[in-house]
This record gives sequence, C-alpha cells and structure tokens, in this order.
Amino acid sequence: MVNHFKQLFELGLLSFDREKAFFDLLRNSIPAMMAKEGDKTRIQVKKGGKKALISITNEGVTVSGDYDYFSYGFEKVYKNVLSEYALSVRSKKELLSVLNVGEFYKFVLVPVLLEVRNSFKLNINWLVSEVKKLGAEKKFLFFKVKNNVSASWKNNVLELSFDDAKFIIKFKKYKVDNSLLSDDVNVGKFQVDVHDAFFAGLPYTILALNGSEFNYSFEGSDMYLRELAKNMLESLYDLLIIENV
Repeated sequence: MVNHFKQLFELGLLSFDREKAFFDLLRNSIPAMMAKEGDKTRIQVKKGGKKALISITNEGVTVSGDYDYFSYGFEKVYKNVLSEYALSVRSKKELLSVLNVGEFYKFVLVPVLLEVRNSFKLNINWLVSEVKKLGAEKKFLFFKVKNNVSASWKNNVLELSFDDAKFIIKFKKYKVDNSLLSDDVNVGKFQVDVHDAFFAGLPYTILALNGSEFNYSFEGSDMYLRELAKNMLESLYDLLIIENV
C-alpha cells in the first residue's frame, strides 16, 4: 500500500501542486485534513481512534501511523488518481477550440506525450497500434468518414500522418523542476476547467513556457493536424485506462 504513494510520487502526481487534487480525491473516501508547511505537504487522515499521516516533500513521500487500517481507502484513491489523470489527458481535446495549432502542439500535446512516455513508461509500440486502430475523421463532401492514421516508431522517433498532416517527435529525457512553477507562469491558458484535476503534461508545459525547446515538428492543414491530435489523446487515454484498471 505504501508503495502506491511512492509510485504516485514517481509519476509526478504528488508534485507541481497536484497534491491538492490528490487530497480532494482522498477526502472523498476518508476524513482528511491538509496543511502546507514550506515545501512540505502534510495530510492527516482520521477515523475513530485511528490516524495516519502522509508527508510529501520534494524528495519523496512517507506514510506513518495506522496506515494499514486505511489500506482499502488508500488503494481506492490510488486507482482514482490514475483514472483522473487519464481523464485529464482526454480533456485536452477541448483546448483545440480555443488554441491555435502551434500553441496546442507546443504547450499541450507534446508535453502530454513526453510526460506519459517519461513518467508512465508508455510502450510506444502499443501506442502505434492504438493510433492505427482508432483512425481519424476525414470530410468527404457533406460526410465524415473514418480513415486510417499512419504511425511508425524507430530510434526513439514517433512519426504519424493523416491526409496531409504529419507530426514527428523524438523522445528524450528532460529535467523537470517543481521550482519552475510560479505565479509568473500562466499555465491556466492550457488547462481545462473540468476533468483536468491533474493537468496532464504540466511539468513539460512549464518547461516550454520557460523557454525549453522540444524536438518535434508538424506540417499540414489545421483541420487534419487537429484530427491527428484528437487521435493521439484518445489513444493515450485508452492505454492509460487499460494499463491502470
């Protein structure tokens, strides 16, 4: 059970202010209180005479007290956090109606792909299969029909194309730093009002807003680049749900 908290920390879901969303999910199952003390977040759960304390710092997470007594509730919140993260990934499609394609790819789609790959250790061959299976919508006269999306994965490079749209990204590790999150960085523009509790891609969005350049490119019509983005987000959602059920 304690390993579940360590896994959430390693996934980055207990940092970058995401511990607030974690706390909201936790208190839906167990009475809890949260306090922020500098860089440390302390969450106390209490039921009857039983207590447990979850301490989250930049270095890790520890659980003390009667944590075995709360094992069922902790297991439930662990699964709920992963489900909410998957929903956050899928919710990014809503931003396609308010951002231009360049903004969306740079500050939303690429950060989501990098986080899921680097933190969740996503199997890209699995993603390629899902992308091809899902397809995307193409307009034909007054109709919309499903067409295949081409996808390939070689030497850490993912390449996808749909009609005249093409997207290429080379995956690599980037150092994410919780201290980069500040009031000066306007992440709100790239956050959905609902179904985005964990703001998927957040650490890499912050890196992009602070000037980091990722290795990717895209070309083609806006219409089909947006369709390609929808396909990838839906594919990621499906894989996260399947992997974490």
